[in-house]
Amino acid sequence: MKNAPTKKHVGLRDNENRAHAFPLSLANEGERVRISGVKAGKGLTHRLMDLGLPLGSEVKIHQRGPSGAVIVARDNMRIALGVGTTHKVVVVLADAEESLNEEKSDFDQEIVA
Repeated sequence: MKNAPTKKHVGLRDNENRAHAFPLSLANEGERVRISGVKAGKGLTHRLMDLGLPLGSEVKIHQRGPSGAVIVARDNMRIALGVGTTHKVVVVLADAEESLNEEKSDFDQEIVA
C-alpha cells in the first residue's frame, strides 16, 4: 500500500496562514472564522458550496456540540455540520486574518515611504 492514493487538501496553500489554521470542530461559540480549506476531496468542497459555504466565506459559530458538531451562522442562514465534516473543514480566525492583512499593508507602506 505504498502507492495508495491520498486525499487532496483542497484550498490549502503553503503561503496561507497555516500556522493559525485549525479544524472547524475546535472553534468556540461566538467566534468568527473564515473557511480557508477542506482536508478532503472535491465532493465535500462542492457540498459546502451548495450549502452556501464556499472557500473564503466567513461564518460565526452559533452553537457547538460536545462531539465537535457545530451550527454556523452566515447572513440569515443557520447550517448544521456534523462532526465528520467539521474535522475536515479548516478555518482561520477572521479577526486574526484581518490583523495580518493590516500588518502587511503597514509594512508595504513603510517600504514605499
